[in-house]
Amino acid sequence: MELQLEPRRRTWKWRLSALIKSFECIRVNMRRKYWHFCSNCGRRATMKRVDVVYVLLYDEVEQKVLMVYNKRGTWSLPGGGVEKGETLREAAIREVKEETGYDVDVHDIVALNEAFMDGNHVFFITFRGTIVHAPVVISKDENIIDVQWVDIETAEQRMPYHPNGIRAFLRPTSGAQYTIQQ
Repeated sequence: MELQLEPRRRTWKWRLSALIKSFECIRVNMRRKYWHFCSNCGRRATMKRVDVVYVLLYDEVEQKVLMVYNKRGTWSLPGGGVEKGETLREAAIREVKEETGYDVDVHDIVALNEAFMDGNHVFFITFRGTIVHAPVVISKDENIIDVQWVDIETAEQRMPYHPNGIRAFLRPTSGAQYTIQQ
């Protein structure tokens, strides 16, 4: 005689537990949805889109580029995240002012990059800019350790994720460069 086992009934506690687990891997952003698969459970989940702006400030006389060194230990062009209700240009002008103290005018876009970082889909928009007013003393944001004017070779070494280098940003172009950062 075989022993027949009754199938286990799933209780409301088990169902609630499963529901909570299914939401652990999902980040919901109702305006912009980017799908990826959660590395923990394999389920499809949304990614938050983050827009980051940078400004390439180039001194043609000295042939130097303005760069900032942040608390994360990386060099970049001055810039940062776009806040809610801000245009890309407004964010670029604000970020340069906060990080360096320079008042700038922002012109054309010289590069578009994207990356998947920290569960976010990040778009990097780099503008070409000119300095309108330079402060006597460079003021720095609390997240910035150092601000330096560096030659193009040094800038390219510090920012290796642009495949054509910073020099490509200095040439007049008919359109922005687009790359996917690894």
